[in-house]
Amino acid sequence: MYIRRSQRKHNPLFENEKIICTPHLGASTAEAQEKVAVQIAEQMSDFLLTGAITNAINFPSVSAEEATSMEPYLILAKNLGSFAGQITESALKSAKIEYVGSIADMNVESLTSTIISGLLKPLLEDINMVNSLSIAKQRGIKIEQIKKRAVVSMAHI
Repeated sequence: MYIRRSQRKHNPLFENEKIICTPHLGASTAEAQEKVAVQIAEQMSDFLLTGAITNAINFPSVSAEEATSMEPYLILAKNLGSFAGQITESALKSAKIEYVGSIADMNVESLTSTIISGLLKPLLEDINMVNSLSIAKQRGIKIEQIKKRAVVSMAHI
């Protein structure tokens, strides 16, 4: 959206260091701005109603179907990450996450983000599933994701 410079001085969003504002180059007319606003509202509505995430800058896209099927995995990922974070005694240098079975066919980025968020939560109060991977990278923590379709029998363990 195009805003005159005089309007920027009175808007606290432009002064906030955590917010980056750029003009939407594809919406230079009033009609285009309205279409973009409707599209954003539809995307927010989709997320709130179905959990679908589309066109997010800092999070992987997830369809409504994926959001529904991933929900139990996200709960498990949060709990496992939190548990591992609480029992980890030394500085974290790397994390290896294996996805085995049908989950390996899914987009697991949100699961990995959730696990890492839980893992680092005891150390970093403001960490969440959106910023966890970038914070891990900044701290030099190597994250390895492994996907295995075949399930190994554990009958003899």
